[in-house]
Amino acid sequence: MELPMHVAFGPDLVVSKVALAGDMGDDKATTFRAGDLVAVTIQWEARDTMKPPKFSLRLADSSGRQWLATDYMPQVGCEFLNSRQPAGTQLDHRGISLPPDLPPGQYEVSLVVYDPETGAVKPADGAPGALLARINVVGAAIPPDPGTLGIPVRFERPMATLELLGYGWNPARCGPSRAAPCESGGAPPLRAGQRSLLKCRSNWWG
Repeated sequence: MELPMHVAFGPDLVVSKVALAGDMGDDKATTFRAGDLVAVTIQWEARDTMKPPKFSLRLADSSGRQWLATDYMPQVGCEFLNSRQPAGTQLDHRGISLPPDLPPGQYEVSLVVYDPETGAVKPADGAPGALLARINVVGAAIPPDPGTLGIPVRFERPMATLELLGYGWNPARCGPSRAAPCESGGAPPLRAGQRSLLKCRSNWWG
């Protein structure tokens, strides 16, 4: 979901567009589950050669309570800005990891830009920060109990990014031994149960 905007942070930096990804899709374009990664893309423009600023993405609830803040140097291409930035437009990709115990409700994602050497905040059209988006958060997804999945042979064996939960074998679909040829088509004779130990983060840093 793209959110066009025009917010000036001081005289030399403008945010002109924001896009969110990682939501639940369909008609819930700004709804996320607790524990999700909110992928935020910020299109920003340096109006003139400028010192590297620091970005701070923040998440607050409707009462103003701040739940998290991610401070970082913005991206320039595939690198992070660490020297004077000439005039031009850049895309910054960043991920906000919502806490798995974040209470359901409406939250605001905002951006604060400041000088990393002095800590001085660059006013956003006169305010200390700029509202980028409002998102809705619902309860975290709860995976099913592996014991209810009907896996005939159960075990739990972590393997790098996956955990094997067990397997099922249907000898009726094969010859007299497991080495014999199996029938083609239909359900495979061997089924494995597994679950991922990682959350995909695509091209967003978080």
